[in-house]
Amino acid sequence: MVKKNNSIFLIIFLLLVANNSFGIIDYNDNCKKSFEYTIALHYDKVDALLKEEEAINASNSVISYIRSYSAFLKFATIGSKYSLENFKKQRAISIDKIEDESDDNPYKKYFLADIYLIESIAEAIQKNYLSAIFLFKKAYNTNEENIEAFPDFLPNYKTKGAISITIGSIPKAYTWGLSILGLTGNIAQGFKDITKSLLYTKDNKDSHFLFVENLLIYTFLSDNFAIKNEKNKILIDIYSNEEYNNKYSNNLIYIFSRSSFYQHNKYNDKTIEALEIVKMQNSEVSKRFCYLNYLYGQSLLYKKDITAEVFFRAYINNSPTKNYKAASHQKLAWSRLINGDLTSYLAQIEIIKKYDDVFYDSDKQAKIEAKSGVVPNTYLLRSRLLFDGGYYKEAEEILIEGDKIGNYKSERNKIEYIYRLGRINDESGKYKKAEKYYKQTIAVSKDMKYYYAAKSALQLGYYYESINKIEDAELMYNLVLDLDFDEYQNGITQKAKAGLNRIEN
Repeated sequence: MVKKNNSIFLIIFLLLVANNSFGIIDYNDNCKKSFEYTIALHYDKVDALLKEEEAINASNSVISYIRSYSAFLKFATIGSKYSLENFKKQRAISIDKIEDESDDNPYKKYFLADIYLIESIAEAIQKNYLSAIFLFKKAYNTNEENIEAFPDFLPNYKTKGAISITIGSIPKAYTWGLSILGLTGNIAQGFKDITKSLLYTKDNKDSHFLFVENLLIYTFLSDNFAIKNEKNKILIDIYSNEEYNNKYSNNLIYIFSRSSFYQHNKYNDKTIEALEIVKMQNSEVSKRFCYLNYLYGQSLLYKKDITAEVFFRAYINNSPTKNYKAASHQKLAWSRLINGDLTSYLAQIEIIKKYDDVFYDSDKQAKIEAKSGVVPNTYLLRSRLLFDGGYYKEAEEILIEGDKIGNYKSERNKIEYIYRLGRINDESGKYKKAEKYYKQTIAVSKDMKYYYAAKSALQLGYYYESINKIEDAELMYNLVLDLDFDEYQNGITQKAKAGLNRIEN
């Protein structure tokens, strides 16, 4: 009898140990709401909801996943040393907890692939490229395993699409390393996958909590890797939908995605409208996602609005990271210059010189300008800013005005004048005229360090690809990779690589 009782106690004990050792994955309404707050950067609300969930169900692995994701977004949007350390801590807790879950739940490897992928991004930002590649490979493998096990679990295709497009931005001539790692992907299939996930989260009530995250990723990929001449109807429809705009009026990631899309496509007045929250709630925005100040300042600068300087200064003063600060000082310098204040321009340029080891193209270009000691031609600069805002008629008028008065005397200014005529005609739909100016730009500047020839070749590649002149497009994209230039190099070459992949697959 004693033995029998001991056996019962042993079974009960083992069950208790099992229940304490293995958690569960319960993506309930509370957790879904918490993730929505995460992607809106409302961290206090996230913490409150997760504490409620912990009190009810401490073993729920969704809690640790959301905490690691929230910590990553803090690092990505705030960039402080503390936010990076917190992400690493939360990531370690999440991986340990989620790995103990059952393979029968599709969220297990979905969570793991997500964490590996965002960690690879964090490592790349820190220039730890070997670690970034290792983690990217883990994300790829984990995602592939999950799709094989759960092919109908549509959130998988967000991660698969992002990974596939990233791999696809490298053309065949450069993919020997990917083959060694066993990584395959292409841009066309990647967009099919991420589109499938986006539309599913948009239209499916149970998965709508993932919609803004999918929208952010889709927008970024579309802006950077889709063929430039094609307008994205999906994004135009979403971002012009008043129901979404009202629903997400305080969601800073949605606002960032929408304004980035508009700015990338040169809908400047729409960008300013989308970023209204930056002016209305500047203290809150500066604390939670300070980069929006930089975006807003850019859009105001395109209209020669002097209040742009307020927002560049807000970014410089409130962002704990050095990223985009050299670029902010450059924009302040430009604002002063186009308003006739050369002394203040020179003072801002001098500040740029103190920023070392910059990572982003915008900061690198600011450093190049500061180092050169060459003051931009005000006609060319004003035309460029108007063009970046989509004000093509005004941009062309001021460009031609400078030429009429013989203002373009230096070699660089003469080249930039031709290049800008190409860009204005291109965006205005006058493709044959643009083609002529682009070819002239390449002919006179292909052996120089300026970016004009490379950007002209890239734009010609887009044009030829859009009219199905594939051999000509391939020639132009390869020309970009062959040119030796040091301005905006990362962005231009990456887009050329993406173009090659699109036409090769």
